[in-house]
Amino acid sequence: MRHAAWANNSASRQPLTLYLVLHNDTSHHGTQELRQDYFAWLIKDLESFTGRYVRLAFIRDVPGLTDFAYQSDDVDETYYAWKNRMDRYVIDNGLERNATTKYLLLTQNRINSKTLGASTDKSYTGIASLETFAIPAHELGHMLGGTHEAAEVI
Repeated sequence: MRHAAWANNSASRQPLTLYLVLHNDTSHHGTQELRQDYFAWLIKDLESFTGRYVRLAFIRDVPGLTDFAYQSDDVDETYYAWKNRMDRYVIDNGLERNATTKYLLLTQNRINSKTLGASTDKSYTGIASLETFAIPAHELGHMLGGTHEAAEVI
């Protein structure tokens, strides 16, 4: 089931759509809480410097997707298994797969004791723990082409 939470619709370019796939272990988090606590500031920043309208769509309670076994010592294997699972979901549901559509699995826990998230440069999908407010934005940054080397340090 998808739930949408829309940001300001003022940008004239193709919107940036962020599908947030809520793992079953995040069931105690409401979509409004997640939007406000983890994404409101990011939406504002993205809209400001990209000139694009940013929209969030939440995907929750989808057997075979939101129950994905993400905890593992092998982060690469887990990431690619997730990517394959997301590929199938996108194809089966006729969803977009392009540079302005991203799919992020939000989890309650870490992938393993050292890893809070996983994605690849300019990928359309990733995994992020809700352990800190910054992790989902960090992984989305990689998915949008951001690198640690180019990050601004304040």
